[in-house]
Amino acid sequence: MDRIDKYSMSFRYSHDKNDDKHFEHTETLDIYKIKKELDEIIPLLDYSSDVFYDKVGQYLEMEKEMMKEMYDSYC
Repeated sequence: MDRIDKYSMSFRYSHDKNDDKHFEHTETLDIYKIKKELDEIIPLLDYSSDVFYDKVGQYLEMEKEMMKEMYDSYC
């Protein structure tokens, strides 16, 4: 995706800040190739999500429970 749209601007905006089109009407994108590239990174994204939860998610849940207990004790 980086080769197609490094800063993810052309898929959100049709023109840049200078009012130039990101893609000419004659340009085409290989949707199948984009899908294959995205399919290749899905396992990495899933794994990253699991690792994040294992390292941080537990603490966020503990903090949430502690905040709830503090709120309940003051109310």
